[in-house]
Amino acid sequence: ERNLRDILSGDLDPAALLTDRLFAAKSAKPVFSRPCRIVVDNETSGFYTIIEVHAHDFQGFLYQITDTLLQCRLDVRVAKIATQVDQVVDVFYVRDFDGRKVDRPDRIETIKSEILKVLPGGSNREGTYEKNRGDNQAV
Repeated sequence: ERNLRDILSGDLDPAALLTDRLFAAKSAKPVFSRPCRIVVDNETSGFYTIIEVHAHDFQGFLYQITDTLLQCRLDVRVAKIATQVDQVVDVFYVRDFDGRKVDRPDRIETIKSEILKVLPGGSNREGTYEKNRGDNQAV
C-alpha cells in the first residue's frame, strides 16, 4: 500500500521497484521455448495501429511492454491480454501522441526493436511482421 502511494505521488519509480524481480523473471527458463514474434497491423483498423506481441511470459511482462510503448511515444487505447501456460499473446491498439496511426516503416521498425529489447530471448525471434497494404511481409 505504501509503495502504491509513493508511486502515485511520484516519490517512487515503479521500474526501480521492479528491477530485481524483472531480472530474475526474465532469466527463468520458459516451460515451452517459442521464439518471440511481433506483428504490426495497419490494415485491420482504420483508426489504430495494432501491435501483437507473442512471447514467453514473465513477472512484469505487461509493465515492460506498456512502458516501452510509452517510451516510443504511443498511446495505448485498448489492450487485449492472453496468457496460456507461460506464453503470452498481447494485442495493443495504439496511436501516436498526435493521435495518428504509426505508418512510417522506420518508426515501425524502431518500435519492434524496442519491444524485442525487453523480451527474454528477444534475439531468438521467429520474425516480425508488418501487415500493411494487404500483405504480410517478414521484416
